[in-house]
Amino acid sequence: MNRYQYFAVALLALFHSSDAQCQPSRTRISGTYKNGQGQICSGDLILSDNFKNLDQRLWNHELTVDGNGNGEFQQYVNDRSISFVNRGKLIIRPKVVGNVPLNNGYFNPVQSARMTTAGRFAFTYGILETRAKLPAGDWLWPAIWLLAQDRNYGGYPHSGEIDLMESRGNKNLYAWGKKIGTQEVSSTVHFGQTYSQVDLGFLAHNEPGFDEAFHVYKLIWTPDYIAFFVDGRETGRVTPTNGGFYELGRLSGNNPFAGATKMAPFDKDFYLLINVAVGGTGGYFPDKCVNPNGKPWKSSSPNAARDFWNGRWQWRPTWNEGTRQRALQVDYVKVWAL
Repeated sequence: MNRYQYFAVALLALFHSSDAQCQPSRTRISGTYKNGQGQICSGDLILSDNFKNLDQRLWNHELTVDGNGNGEFQQYVNDRSISFVNRGKLIIRPKVVGNVPLNNGYFNPVQSARMTTAGRFAFTYGILETRAKLPAGDWLWPAIWLLAQDRNYGGYPHSGEIDLMESRGNKNLYAWGKKIGTQEVSSTVHFGQTYSQVDLGFLAHNEPGFDEAFHVYKLIWTPDYIAFFVDGRETGRVTPTNGGFYELGRLSGNNPFAGATKMAPFDKDFYLLINVAVGGTGGYFPDKCVNPNGKPWKSSSPNAARDFWNGRWQWRPTWNEGTRQRALQVDYVKVWAL
């Protein structure tokens, strides 16, 4: 065997060895960002954004003024003074724009950003991890979460939602006998039927507040369960029986998941979202909460956003607008195959 034959045989052996080491993964990928992705092996890093720049091949900016289903008080815009990358961190920093009337009668006195990978990167099953520092400022609502790429089981909430992390920016907000502001983060799965939504959530607490330092948020999503972690500690796990989420949620009537796997609706591709909302009338900031100088609006108010703006003397000083305090800062987002 001459040296060329030897190298050819060695190279072929290397390829065979590499193939033998690949354990096929249950993870699936879709979207333009990973177009042409070949075989996925267990443990593969299938998405990694360290925010050296704002990769607009991966991230969309949603543009809305309608309160996003929760009667929120922000406009979502694509503006580099609000969403940008600085020193390896993604920054979403809400901006007060004031008394600016908008179309269709909506009034949103704050601009912010909601960034998504919809149509560009979505996956089914895997390990999602991010490291982030949360904002502080009354009525800020940061979130890192996932939504179904397609409405495989129908409109919301049929096709599901997975919240890796969401929190409230208030430093001294109390309800139900405890602090529910920056000292608390929640991780939740949402599913069900239009008339019967189920929320299964778990809480993590940090007395100084999750705004004081960076923390690691992790999701393990498998064909058998969904588990959440904060700083390496498991905060909760959802494990459906063979009856699936229909049985787990004690739903009744028509079963939108009939004929699917026990993980339905969480057996299809989901995309990522990162955003900072402000206030809202959906109840995330309860009317019976206790907060310094109160809550400027009622969830039942027909002019809640206007009430929020009129009460700016209460919340605006807590944002410390000359600093980065009101910003969500994300160090990285990574997804591995199971």
